[in-house]
Amino acid sequence: MTKFNFGEAMEKAEKDFGLGGDYFKVKDGDNRIRLLTPFVPHQSEFKGQVNVKFVAYIWDYRDNKVKPYFMPRTIVDEIAALQNNPEYTFDELPMPYDITINAKGAGTKEVKYSVMAARANTPLTAEQKKVLEEKGTIDEYIQALEESKKNVPAEAPSQEQQEETIEDVLGIDEESVPL
Repeated sequence: MTKFNFGEAMEKAEKDFGLGGDYFKVKDGDNRIRLLTPFVPHQSEFKGQVNVKFVAYIWDYRDNKVKPYFMPRTIVDEIAALQNNPEYTFDELPMPYDITINAKGAGTKEVKYSVMAARANTPLTAEQKKVLEEKGTIDEYIQALEESKKNVPAEAPSQEQQEETIEDVLGIDEESVPL
């Protein structure tokens, strides 16, 4: 048998690739953020279903950190609508104002989002600019994410493969096991 510590392996992957659990998750209610970078489409698979999210760095006001945000299409569409609205138009990033994403049913497939723009433009603080610069580009983040996928086995061994391995390790065959 092989010993393996998932926690230590994940910590190493987070450190090596700048990944991990420190990404933005929408919670029920108001979630105030600032969009800092363009988004990069990212395809992934979950429980056999392929989906595409749009990954960008955001400033999360909940804990004052730069985080990657895997945005659903509905949020991207809402931001595009703001960009095309004469009162909220912008064409450079970071966005010139904050947005609040209101979520009802966060964490479920039935989640409903609405996006509201701040009424005033505000510049990023020096701290926000520094932290964003230290993160690198969103393209570098996606590249590291893709690299980390290559190091993960595609599938866990089947029950049959596991049983064969145990029998081989113990040096027994099915006929020699007492019933």
